[in-house]
Order: sequence, then structure tokens, then C-alpha cells
Amino acid sequence: MEKAVLRKRKIAVVSVRRNISDFFRLEAESCSCPVSVMSVLPSDLSEYEVIILDDDGSYGGLSEFENVYRIRDEQGELGENILTWPVSVTRVREIFEGYVTDIRAETSQNIKPILYLYNGKEKSVVYKNKRITFTDSEWKVLDRLARSCGEAVSRESLRELFAVEDGNITDVYICHLRRKLEEPFGRKIIRTLRSKGYMLTVDVVWK
Repeated sequence: MEKAVLRKRKIAVVSVRRNISDFFRLEAESCSCPVSVMSVLPSDLSEYEVIILDDDGSYGGLSEFENVYRIRDEQGELGENILTWPVSVTRVREIFEGYVTDIRAETSQNIKPILYLYNGKEKSVVYKNKRITFTDSEWKVLDRLARSCGEAVSRESLRELFAVEDGNITDVYICHLRRKLEEPFGRKIIRTLRSKGYMLTVDVVWK
């Protein structure tokens, strides 16, 4: 089976600050972008086409390197290649996705897309490079489906999440999830299994 091929230029993010490293690593995963996050500038820059530096003024010798973005704190200077911290997600994705050289779309329905779940303060998923947020109630249902990925979850089991014995509350939240996860992408993600319940049809990765 031929798999989808992603060819993207490699990007290096250099920072000793944990919050900056984690931010760029998360966004790289969201964009499926090959980004290497490191604390020091690599000695061999030939394999990288883009460098993002948490610039404290100590990095020199990069004048001949065309694609260098420097992260400065809020009081820093402005410029096309200056990223003011905190950097907006939109700006980061413009950089990451702007260096895509060739993307071949999924060529087979047998290739499952991946749903990335982020169970933090803001409950969200990343699906096909788009972040989608959920209410607490929607997340309860999605979480239950995700933890049984590939297996059916009964309506009764989902209804128990809301401490009710009857009613259509399960169907209501399944409808909400489908509206957010399926309608924008035109792909079936939650499958209804007669007399068995519901099942996710995508692979799940927890973050």
C-alpha cells in the first residue's frame, strides 16, 4: 500500500527556554512539520533550510543564512524576520506551512488520518492541521470514544457520563462532535454500529 508522502524542508528551533521549546514543538506536531528543537545551534546547518533562534545576541555568523527568524522579547525590535515573544500561533504556522515543498494527499481510504487529543486547560484536538476546541460535555464523550478507539461504545455507557438513565443526551453530543469533526472535512469519523453504539474510525494520539 502506498502511503501519503510529506516532503517538507527541515526547520531548527534553538532555545534554552522551556516554554518556547514546548510551544514550537507543539505547533510543529500540529502542522506535521519536521522541526528539530534544540538548546544550542547545530554545528552543521546544511540540513536545515530555516532556523528560528531565541536570540540573546550571542549568535553570530549567520549573515549568509537566508532564512533566519529571531525571537525577541516584547521590547525588541520589529522586522520581517523578527518574532516578538509571545509569538502568535498564526505567525508560526505561516512559517511552518510556508516551507511545504510537496504534499501528496491521502491516496487511500485505508490510510487512517490521526486525531491528536490535548487534554489540558483548553480541551482540544488537532485534525488535518486544524485545532478544534470542545465544551466539557463534548469532551467527555470524545474522551470515552477515544479510549475505546476501534471498539464500539454503547449509548448506555456514554449516557452514564452524564448520570442520567434515559433520554437522548448521547445522541445530542454525538451530533455536536460530528458537526465539529466531520462536516468541515467531509470524512466520517464517528461510525454508528447498530445495536452496539458508536466507534471512532481514526487513529488517536494523546498529547
